[in-house]
Amino acid sequence: MLDKAQIYYARACQKLAKTGLVKQDTEGANDFALRVSAELPDIAGSFVHITQLYVQVRYEKEPEAMNLEKLKASASDFRVSKKD
Repeated sequence: MLDKAQIYYARACQKLAKTGLVKQDTEGANDFALRVSAELPDIAGSFVHITQLYVQVRYEKEPEAMNLEKLKASASDFRVSKKD
């Protein structure tokens, strides 16, 4: 079962999939963010921010509750354009 952080991060990844960039099962969140940065530099800052929040909420021993709300809002606001 996915937790809320995974759900919000997955939503952002689904938006990226529309551009043809799909996170591989063996690819970590930070590695995927690096690939996004290289291939789509215009949205890199937004996605790196989402990734940082996701990693903090998901993996820190005592994550700040506010970061989950920031992750939710950032993933919701995240926009990408489909590749032609």
